Amino acid sequence: MTRKTGEFFILARTLIAASLALPLIAGCTTANPRVLSADDYSIALRVKDDNQNAARKEARDYCGDRNRDARLRSVTPTGENRTVLTFGCV
Repeated sequence: MTRKTGEFFILARTLIAASLALPLIAGCTTANPRVLSADDYSIALRVKDDNQNAARKEARDYCGDRNRDARLRSVTPTGENRTVLTFGCV
């Protein structure tokens, strides 16, 4: 293997590793709802205050997968621009 070929493979591996890690890093910085607890009858999600609609959609999808409707039970501010929304699946 020539030096040029070896350098190419090192560069290619680095680029592949970086492209695989990027979605993981991006996922950590999004404001997606975080599931705190869930069962067949309810789901609790923590979100940034300005992203409560995403929690509502997540709850609708979650309860919909169980052939139920999502009903908001409580909204609890937790500080640091975060809120916990609890939904019942009815």
